[in-house]
Amino acid sequence: MRKQVLAVVAFGFIMLGLGATMAWAQDQVEANFKFEFMVDGKTMPAGGYVFQVEEDRVVMKSAEGGAGMNIPIVTRIANRELPKVKFFFDKDHDGNYYLSELQLPGKDGYLFQGSPRPHTHVAAEAGAGK
Repeated sequence: MRKQVLAVVAFGFIMLGLGATMAWAQDQVEANFKFEFMVDGKTMPAGGYVFQVEEDRVVMKSAEGGAGMNIPIVTRIANRELPKVKFFFDKDHDGNYYLSELQLPGKDGYLFQGSPRPHTHVAAEAGAGK
């Protein structure tokens, strides 16, 4: 009986460990943008960025390190079946870029708050810049 109880307890710990591992599963995307852009009201300089993408949040930080920034998600968007990671920007008439979408291959994408003004759309692949 004691062996059975120990087996059940051990199995429980293993399952908790697996659950924690799966909860932390995420995609990491590196991108280099050759232009400054806006995210959540903040101007980000041109350069390299790392995006950590989880099921319900996206965190962006400089490729050089430092603190990460949560990007508020407006909604999830349907999988476009793109072969590569793509970022979409809204470009207003003054030439300002606003990060508006992130699409991952084989997964639903993320819609962020884009430009509040009339704009066109610009796509950039991860690592490619403008």
